[in-house]
Order: sequence, then structure tokens, then C-alpha cells
Amino acid sequence: MNRSTEEKLNAWNLEEAYKYIVHDVFLIIYFIVGVFGNAMVLIVYQTKFRKESDSRYFIPILALVDLLATLLRVPFELWRTILPVNFQDINACRYLWFAVNIFTFSSIYFLGIITLQRYLKVCRPFGPQLTLRWRRVSLVIVFLLAAGTGAPFVIWDEILEVPNPALNVTGYICAADVFEVNENSDSILGFICFISFVIVSVMMELIILNSLIARRIFILIRNNNARKNSTKLARSNVSKERSGSTFYVVQEGTSMTEANSTDFSITNNEQETRQEKVEVPLSNYSKANKATSENQEPASSRKFSYMFMVISLAFILSYLPQIFLLFSLIKDRYFWIKISQTETIVFKFIDHMTTVNNIVNPYVYGFFDQKFRASAKTLC
Repeated sequence: MNRSTEEKLNAWNLEEAYKYIVHDVFLIIYFIVGVFGNAMVLIVYQTKFRKESDSRYFIPILALVDLLATLLRVPFELWRTILPVNFQDINACRYLWFAVNIFTFSSIYFLGIITLQRYLKVCRPFGPQLTLRWRRVSLVIVFLLAAGTGAPFVIWDEILEVPNPALNVTGYICAADVFEVNENSDSILGFICFISFVIVSVMMELIILNSLIARRIFILIRNNNARKNSTKLARSNVSKERSGSTFYVVQEGTSMTEANSTDFSITNNEQETRQEKVEVPLSNYSKANKATSENQEPASSRKFSYMFMVISLAFILSYLPQIFLLFSLIKDRYFWIKISQTETIVFKFIDHMTTVNNIVNPYVYGFFDQKFRASAKTLC
């Protein structure tokens, strides 16, 4: 490559890179927000939640996967936007992108596992559950699936030439060549369809299982409200008269007196009337407190379910536009070069909305999980 050609390529690259300035700012913000949030989750779970229930088992693992995805993907995307038509590192194109895809797909698969776990706990509480053994097995399965899903990128990702007839120079981009008809093009196109199928399948799982969870929660809330109303009605009729005696419940402050006593009083007509106090034993009161505690536990469980519903929704909203964009652009290698700066900002924002899936989870935890929020505040 002579000097004049190199200068032309650098000038063209600078012109194209200028289109990504706004996008680069967003990537830097994503990086800071994602690293801070996921690192906070790992610190809190390592220091405060080391002996937590199985419901929280996957949260620190998901945070670690999202942290690694953010640490690898954002710098790589910045590299590509700084060198939009002059990216010539084949090893980074293949192997770094492969590592990014392992953690990206692991995050997706973990959402599917977590949603399945919530479904079993809420809708099938007396059926088979994800025991510690099966949770560990699922970790291996998730990483194997993620590696298998991302492996073809090592084979098909390459440095593609993008000629610029106006400048009489050739640029270079990192991508899978699905544009040129050859013996591999159909396989690559089929693989991209397979990737899209995997993502859509996980989306459908999240939608179906979360719908069943939401339906179950609605039924529980409705039944609980009906039970509370019935209890209030029963308590309002607890005092009644029988054979000249009045039976009633006595509560002093927050404790009950455990005794049966008899009082005598003289009415104005000087007729002796016996009043009996039928008092509730402390053991019954303790049972009432225990019942109240048990009624509060489903409320905490419901919040946990709501939390993962929001996380699932964030995943769907971040990946759905990406799938449509992928199939819209799949036959046009020159798309990113032909569009204007404004169009680049819009389409690149859609293209990298998937990054949101790796950074939003810690802030959803902070909103729904009061215990996590309180523990995180103690670290500040």
C-alpha cells in the first residue's frame, strides 16, 4: 500500500468515524453504568448474601456474565466505530467477537433458566424443582450452548473488502460474508437464521412462562383478598350472647392474657349477672402471628417474580429491533457507508440496544429488591 492510498483510506475512515461520535458517547456511558452496576451486584452478593436462598443463586452468576460481556463488547464496538472502514485485525475480528458472543448468549440462556426456576416455584411449588445439583448442571449446559452458538463466528467472521470507487481505495470491515454468493454463503445465512430462531425461542419461553406466573400471582392475590374479607367478617361477629353469658376476646396491648376468669357485678335492678371472659391463649396468638408472617412471604416472592418479568421485558425490547434490523440489512454490505450521519445514529442505536440487556439488571434489582438496595447502600 503506497502512501497516497493510505492517506485516502485514513481520510475516508475519519469521515466515516465522524458519524459515530454520538454513538461512541452512548457506548462509554453504557460501559460506566454496566461495569458499576454489575460490579456492585457481585460485591453485595459476595459480602452480604453468601448464604442466601436458591432464588438468588443465578443472580451473581448473571451479573458476572453481564460484566464480562460489557468489559469485552463495549471496547470492541468502540474499536470498530473508530475504524469503521479500516479494521484489519483478523484475530480480534474472530476471537474477540467469539468471546463477546459467549457471554452475550450466556446472559440470554440464563434468563431462560431463571424464568423456568420462577415458574416451578410459583406455579409448581409441590412438583420437581431446580435443586443445587441441577442448578450446577444448568451452568455447564448454558456455557456449552453459548460456546456452540458463538463458535461459527470464528469460522465465518473475516475482514471484508469494501471498495470506494470515488476515492479509488478499498476499505476493510469485520463481518461475516453473507453478501457474496459462494459455497459458504447459504450456510452463513442459515446460521444467522438459526441465531435469530434461538433468540426468538427464548423470547417465547419468557413470554409464556411469565404469563403463567402472572396468572398464578393474580389468582393468589384474588384468593388472599377474599380470605382477608372473610376473616374480617368473622371477627366482627366474634362477640355473641349465650344463656345470659357474654363471650368475648380480650387483647391487652400486643399480648394476650392466658387465663379464664369470672367477674360478678350488680346491675341497677340489683339482679346478679355473671360475665365470663373467654380469653384466647397465647399459643393461638402465636399461631396468628405465624400466619401473618406466612402471608407476607408470598408478597416478597411476588416482588421477585415482578423483578424478573421486568428483566425479561428489557431483554425482549432490546433484542427484537436487532432481529428486524439484521434481516433488513443482511443483503447490503455497504449499508453503513451509504447512510447519513443522522441515520447512522438511529440505526446504530438500534443495532446496539442489545448492550442494554447487559447493563440494566442491577438497577432493576435495586428497584424491586429492598434487601439488595439496603445492602448496597451500606457499601457507599
